[in-house]
Amino acid sequence: MENDQPIGQEGYCNKNCWLVRNLNRYPYERCQYCDLEFHNCLFLRYQIISLVSMLGICLVSFLMEGRISLAVVVSSVILIVVNGYFFNKSTEKLIKAYFAQKKAKESSEKLAKIFQSQEEELAKFYRLTVGRELRMAELKQQIKKMEETPGR
Repeated sequence: MENDQPIGQEGYCNKNCWLVRNLNRYPYERCQYCDLEFHNCLFLRYQIISLVSMLGICLVSFLMEGRISLAVVVSSVILIVVNGYFFNKSTEKLIKAYFAQKKAKESSEKLAKIFQSQEEELAKFYRLTVGRELRMAELKQQIKKMEETPGR
């Protein structure tokens, strides 16, 4: 993976993310749209929460029954896998939507700068042309006065 691609492009490598940087590729498609640091990764946070939940469920099972039953382990793994699947899909959509929103904002800011510069150019042109016309009207009035002055 090349490191010189812009965010959102095939081959982008997030230099802020320890995992992506060390793998030299993005592990998930959403990673090519992400510029977060690894410790801020939504999926990493989900994995930590899942691990803590799994340990908590096993601890409660052990405290209640004196052992960790296979049914508890299997059901908690199934719950975490199913929840992880849906979390993964929703995270993908969120990161892509955030990226699209960020790009749209950048584009609108560029357009605003272009419109502002065009507006300034038009104002300058208006001042020049109106100023010229006003000066011409003054000169015409002076000529008219001079023509009306007796002895001229």
